[in-house]
Formats: sequence, structure tokens, C-alpha cells
Amino acid sequence: MSTTKKCGHAVPCGCGDKALTTPPPCNESGPCAGEPCAEVFCADCIANCNDQITVDTGPGSGIMIVAKGARWNTVLEQLMIISAGTPLANAPLNLKVKSKTSTSVTLTFTASAAISYDADVKDLDTTVVTSVTATHLGDGEFEVQVTGLATNALDPTHQAVITGGAATSVTIQFNII
Repeated sequence: MSTTKKCGHAVPCGCGDKALTTPPPCNESGPCAGEPCAEVFCADCIANCNDQITVDTGPGSGIMIVAKGARWNTVLEQLMIISAGTPLANAPLNLKVKSKTSTSVTLTFTASAAISYDADVKDLDTTVVTSVTATHLGDGEFEVQVTGLATNALDPTHQAVITGGAATSVTIQFNII
């Protein structure tokens, strides 16, 4: 069995096991010229490297856990849900676009395996809503596949709202290609 990673090395490479590149600083040139920060990182590449932190957020909101290795995008979602005054328990987390084409999208998220989750995907131009039930892939991982979408001129083109039982809903907006 080969131990060579996707980036061609035998040791873990960058975020998502892909080789890291070092472009010119954002504030000098390229599509982010004028950015006040020398570098910009994606939220899913910033991790908590310390031990797990657990906070009781009070009655009705539940317990927030920031595990060792937790990614900033997950922590940010939890903070947003709690700051809205809604329960964290059973809320869908890590909602993201896994893949997309000009007529379809696949979304993924993590949540309680004990609950069925639904997705309402809305075309922000025509307001047509497509409703589907998320597929539980195991270990709290869910996937939503929606086909028959239409490209439009808006930015973003679509919005998905994920809900489950009495759980807090989480919304993501995205463009299809």
C-alpha cells in the first residue's frame, strides 16, 4: 500500500491533504488586491489545537463543545445558533456544498442520526422551491441531492434551508455553475 498523499508527499499536506501554495500577498496583487490582511484563510482550515472546551450555554440553548481539532466554521455555526437564542441540540452543522453543476447541487452536513432532516432549496430568481429529505450516510453525516435547478443571473442563485424536527434550521446560499 502506498503512503504517498494526493499532493505527492508521504506526510499530510495542507488543508484537505492538498499541497499548499504560497501566492503573492493578497494586499499586493491578484483578485484580492487591496485586502488589508497579508493572507486570508478559509474557515475549514483553522482548527482548535488545544484540548476540548465545553460550555453550558444556559437553559434552552444546550451545551456547546469545541473539540480538539474542531474547525472554525463549525464553531462559528454553533455561536450563530446560540446567539440567535435557539437550541443547539440537533441543529444541522457543517452545512456546505459538496458538489454542483449547472442543474444540480449536493449538500452535506452533520447532525443527530435520531432525527430526519429536510431541505428546501429555493431558486432566488423564480422563488421555485424544491423540497427533499436528507439521506443519512451513517455516523451523523447527511447528504442532500437536488437536481433540475435552473441557472439565473443572481448572486447567489439559490438558497437551501435544512430543518429537522424541532431543531434549529440552518441556511446556506450558493451559486450553481
